[in-house]
Amino acid sequence: MPPYPMGTFTDDNSHLGVKLALLAVPKAFKREHNDIVPFLGDCQVYFEVFASYFRLASQMIPFATSHLDGPAKKWWVHHQQQYWSNDDRDNLPPQFRYPTWREFGCILHNRFRDPAIEDVHE
Repeated sequence: MPPYPMGTFTDDNSHLGVKLALLAVPKAFKREHNDIVPFLGDCQVYFEVFASYFRLASQMIPFATSHLDGPAKKWWVHHQQQYWSNDDRDNLPPQFRYPTWREFGCILHNRFRDPAIEDVHE
C-alpha cells in the first residue's frame, strides 16, 4: 500500500494534476517476427501496471493496435473489420467485439511469425 501524504493540499496546487509516467508505452510493432513476443510482453506489463484502465479486451486490443506501425498497421486496418458487430438481435449498440487478449496474441503471432525460423528451432 502506498504511503499516505502528510498534511493537506488546496485545490490550486499545480502538482495535484501531474500524472506520473511510471512506465513507457510499448514500442511500435512493425512486423518483425522476433519483436512479437517482446511487444506482447510489453503490452501485458503495461496492462498490469495500469490495471484499472485495462480490464477488458475492448480496452487492451485498441491500445495494443494503436502501437502497430507500417505493414502491421495496414494489416490491422483490414483485419479488424471482422470484429465489427451490428446485430439487431442482441440489443447492443454497433461495436467492435474483439477476441480475448490471448487470442489476439495468437492471431498476431500466426500472422507475423517466420515459419522458416520456427522450423530451425524444432
